[in-house]
Amino acid sequence: RMASLSPANQYGPSEVVQQQEGFQVLSGDTFNAMNAQQMLVYRIDGRPAFSHATISIQPNQKVLTDGEAMLWMDGSLEVETSMAGGCCAAFCRSCAGESCCMNHYSGVGDITVGFQLPGDMLAFGVTRDHGWVLTKEAFVAGTDNLHVSSVFAGCCACCCGDEGPFLTTVTLEEDGPDQGVLLAGSYGMLERHDLPQGKSLFVAAGNFFAGHVDTNLNVGLVGGCKNLCCSGKAIVFKFQGPCVIYTQSRNPEDLRRMQKWAQQQQNGNEGADTGE
Repeated sequence: RMASLSPANQYGPSEVVQQQEGFQVLSGDTFNAMNAQQMLVYRIDGRPAFSHATISIQPNQKVLTDGEAMLWMDGSLEVETSMAGGCCAAFCRSCAGESCCMNHYSGVGDITVGFQLPGDMLAFGVTRDHGWVLTKEAFVAGTDNLHVSSVFAGCCACCCGDEGPFLTTVTLEEDGPDQGVLLAGSYGMLERHDLPQGKSLFVAAGNFFAGHVDTNLNVGLVGGCKNLCCSGKAIVFKFQGPCVIYTQSRNPEDLRRMQKWAQQQQNGNEGADTGE
């Protein structure tokens, strides 16, 4: 079943909508219905291991996608490739592993999008007050009024948190509609954590997925030096309520390191076979 942002399906506070069709907004945010030109009709299949989303593009609508997100599409759709948001935004998001050039799809028909890693995908509401910060390479697709860029994660997060130096940010273009929709995904299953005032959450390095665009990744140590030396899970991100945090049940860097090791082994074996 397609999830549609239409007058018959208005989204209110996050406590009401967070279980509807996997659609996510931040606590206290109100996501009202949009007109036909800004609505996004989508269906997410394959959760939580091999997620992909089918978007039904409507007349006079454009959909923004990562440059490598398209899996299959109707032949009636048109595609336009550009450095969405300008050269500065393109350069910044490339630092977070996103595509420098992105695609805009238009026409009438369906497009199915996904990402390279096996994992989960969710849809998020974006407003003027509530943008998102995502783990690197997480953006998949969304409405064409989104501004996809990056932010410096901080020295500690970069060196110790398995996040790399930059995280992906998704906000709204200044001259576009006041609401947008974003599809994002990553390795493992995605889970929401609503933290009330006074409650804290520690997230292991590599398991942070998303939060408010102003979220700080404060790196800390739990269990002392003995835990650091013996367990490998002593370095954590510390979040303090009130806030909303999304986690991923697997660390994408673990998979990337395994893939890199396998490629090196394959290259070594090929070299041995050829006598090099």
